[in-house]
Amino acid sequence: MLIMMRKGFSLLELIFVIILIALLAAVAIPRLMASRMDAKAARILEDINTVRKEIVGYTLSQGTVKSDISQMSPAARKLIEEGLAHEDPYKLYIKVTPDDEDCVYFEIRNEDGYKLYLLLGPSQSEACKIVQEHVYVVDYPINLSGAAIYGNSSTTTTTQ
Repeated sequence: MLIMMRKGFSLLELIFVIILIALLAAVAIPRLMASRMDAKAARILEDINTVRKEIVGYTLSQGTVKSDISQMSPAARKLIEEGLAHEDPYKLYIKVTPDDEDCVYFEIRNEDGYKLYLLLGPSQSEACKIVQEHVYVVDYPINLSGAAIYGNSSTTTTTQ
């Protein structure tokens, strides 16, 4: 009786394994990329919240507003250093990635006292869309001066 010993895999078995690996990669890679976008968006959302808190805290403690937002917010200064933000007087533009367009921006306006606005930028990247869906622009403007901050009932300002 003649017994044949196999010394490897057949071509058909190898092709089957390669196709199986390709199918698994086709499912896993988009999920991995989506997770990376979600992580970037979550980080920027947290940074937006931190910048807002720091600006409000600065104006409460100092009683003044500076034209350079990065002077009122260490988080804004860090975003600028990382290439994720740039500023103009009374404006801070925030991106999700350094190559992206502006996703959102803070603007300080003097309308019966200083008010902080958060506005949506022109970026159409997927990560920016996630950020824009989760920022609550209806919470703005935030009064940075006037009766709403200092409790002076003689000069009441209203927020919308």
